[in-house]
Amino acid sequence: YGDGAAAPVAGDLDQAKDRLAFAGSALDQARQAVQTADHARAAVYIRAAEGAVGQAGTLIDSVDRRAAELAEAAGKLPAALTE
Repeated sequence: YGDGAAAPVAGDLDQAKDRLAFAGSALDQARQAVQTADHARAAVYIRAAEGAVGQAGTLIDSVDRRAAELAEAAGKLPAALTE
């Protein structure tokens, strides 16, 4: 595939990795908050981690969808060329 085919999702995997790294950091901060019995702060960090994991999932899903679209297009190409 040409570069343009993947352009809509080109940075999505890197962004997903960043979101997962953020989630890991937020969980570390939540653990620290729990150790000091600051449960409200821990909850904030846990919610932030949940949001980041959800965003990472959305980004990864977009890459999967693009891959499926390209595979479908490639499958239709031979028939289109014979028309």
